[in-house]
Amino acid sequence: MKAIARPIAMFAVLQLGVSAVSYACECSGSGDPDEYDAVFIGEVVEPRSGGCSGESPEGTPFEVTDATRGVELGEIVYVENQWEPCYIFKVGEVWRIYANEVDETLQTDICSATKQ
Repeated sequence: MKAIARPIAMFAVLQLGVSAVSYACECSGSGDPDEYDAVFIGEVVEPRSGGCSGESPEGTPFEVTDATRGVELGEIVYVENQWEPCYIFKVGEVWRIYANEVDETLQTDICSATKQ
């Protein structure tokens, strides 16, 4: 009986070890403004229940307080968040946004250089 139980136990341990392997997400985004359609510092100016992909028709509104590329100082721009899990931008938060235009909508994601 021991002769059969030992190989079965070893097989089970090996299977558990293999299934515990996880893989990290690979991102290629950088902080180079030339890689993005819009780069700016902005403050969230209006509450949104969404702002994530598919949750809000316009995204989250930001007032541009420093414009590097693709937007103008003082402009209100709407940014859709493609992060998974999605982060909800909160009123009053100031973010450096790195976004690309997709279907006439500015979008940012976890692989961009966007940060608070």
